[in-house]
Amino acid sequence: PVAPGTYVVTATSVDDLSRTASASVLVPAEVSTQTGDMFAMHMHGGVLARQPWPSVPFGSQRLWDAEVNWADLNPSKGVYRWDHLDDWLNTDADHGLEVLYTFGRTPSWASSQPNDTTCASGPGECDPSNDLNPDGTGINQHWKDFVTAIATHTAGRIKYWEVWNEPSNAWSWTGTHAQMVRMAKDARQIILSIDPDAKIVSPSVGISTLGYQGWMADFLAAGGGPYVDIIGFHGYIQHPPNEPQAEEFVTRMDSFTSMLARYNQGGKPLWDTEGSWGKTYKTGFTSQDKQAGFTARFLLLHKSRGVARFFWYMWNNDVTGTLWQPDPNDPSAPGTLLKPGIAYREVHGWLAGAEMTQACAGAANGTWTCTLRRADGSPAMAVWNTVGNYQFTAPSLYRHSRDVYGAVQDVPTNGVVTIGYKPILLIP
Repeated sequence: PVAPGTYVVTATSVDDLSRTASASVLVPAEVSTQTGDMFAMHMHGGVLARQPWPSVPFGSQRLWDAEVNWADLNPSKGVYRWDHLDDWLNTDADHGLEVLYTFGRTPSWASSQPNDTTCASGPGECDPSNDLNPDGTGINQHWKDFVTAIATHTAGRIKYWEVWNEPSNAWSWTGTHAQMVRMAKDARQIILSIDPDAKIVSPSVGISTLGYQGWMADFLAAGGGPYVDIIGFHGYIQHPPNEPQAEEFVTRMDSFTSMLARYNQGGKPLWDTEGSWGKTYKTGFTSQDKQAGFTARFLLLHKSRGVARFFWYMWNNDVTGTLWQPDPNDPSAPGTLLKPGIAYREVHGWLAGAEMTQACAGAANGTWTCTLRRADGSPAMAVWNTVGNYQFTAPSLYRHSRDVYGAVQDVPTNGVVTIGYKPILLIP
């Protein structure tokens, strides 16, 4: 048994440890207890208006870029528009989903800089409210009024509340850490007074650079830790013009969890509240087979690193992480589940209810393996190679393999299977 917040490295021999250590350090101890509840999704408003419900399984929705941010819902002081939010919540309830609501985008009427055009979403929406001082003092009434209004209106229908979206980016937040800590403190007090079962998710930062991770470190250093129950981050792997490599998530996540441990936050659940391969047009990452391989590997590596929930961005976005495309002639028709969407659905079947008994680890030849105990108790092994096609000898207990599109093949009697950038799942 291992205490929560400690870390383990899994290896079968000294040689195996030396070969895989660079890819295996700082694996959260709770990795062996995570289940398929990890799968979660973003959707834009087309799903409510004219598009069919997603055809892949998931258990949670993050309400972001869904036309329900602070500026959308609170267009002027004391005025609230709940219709669109209620539509989402009613639809989510019909599908049995849990909901994460993400705060962000200060209404211009409440903004300290209402004419700030550097904000990505609208003038003044990346700035703190005008009744909250840089040192965190002030009445902060605009914020408290909105938090009170939305928590009261939703009446427990939203269990999870994320304090702010990507405050490490200046186009999303120009305020201070002291201001964000004050907002987290006020939000926690208000929300829990209305719904004691609610959970507060930290402001979400990217983990792609030490600068982004440094914002979270400063937030924790400023006293933010006691006001959050879950640590949120964004796991995008993108560095244009190169194609994203899912395995980079491992080193970035190890750096992030090490930082959290320094601030005594290592025992809190880790949620990737937004991630995928990113913007397709920036990377030229247009091969659906490569997207499918990335999607499968990214999901496996999230589970391996103990991420309790991963909100894919986005089901029906035609620019970023696209899993599905509508019928151009009839948006209400079933449309097309793209190859990465098929891979998402398939890997959900691999991981739902499963335990990862040996964390994903990479060898010098580019081969990665992850060992599972599936929901029915049977063993399985996911395996791929990042370099190219490679002849891998499967352990003798595995007699079949499934690819990311669901095709099943027999393992040859000599155990040798060809692996590449799209994982296969070896099964008895």
